[in-house]
Amino acid sequence: MKYGAIRSAAADWSRYPLGTKFRMVGQPHVYVIDDYGSALVGTDTIDIYKPNLTMMKEWGVREIDIEILECTTTGPGRPSIAVTEKAYGTVSSTLISLGVKPRDAIYQYSNGSPDESKFEDYSPLLRDILSRGLRESRTKAEV
Repeated sequence: MKYGAIRSAAADWSRYPLGTKFRMVGQPHVYVIDDYGSALVGTDTIDIYKPNLTMMKEWGVREIDIEILECTTTGPGRPSIAVTEKAYGTVSSTLISLGVKPRDAIYQYSNGSPDESKFEDYSPLLRDILSRGLRESRTKAEV
């Protein structure tokens, strides 16, 4: 966990993806979402890292406006979009989760930010594509 010029925070990655950088309005520090908070899912809440219990208690719970500096849609080190000016949130949202087996794959898409638009479930399509590719690769390996 980071607590320096850039500080760590946890969030629901469907709302604030891994790598998202933000600043609290009126505060000098930049935070980066580098941890997942399963208890934060659907709450539009961010947990900020404090290095000790005393600092956590001093901070407590606050409702503060944030400014998104950079929203990484695919994870650190991969293509990202920079949110500029007073823009907040995302234009669209995609959730892809791949399991060990194709039947475990999840693919959902929202034509807007997840707090304003409902996700459409394309999981059956993704599962079909993965299963077909697996069958084809097994067939090629047998030949």
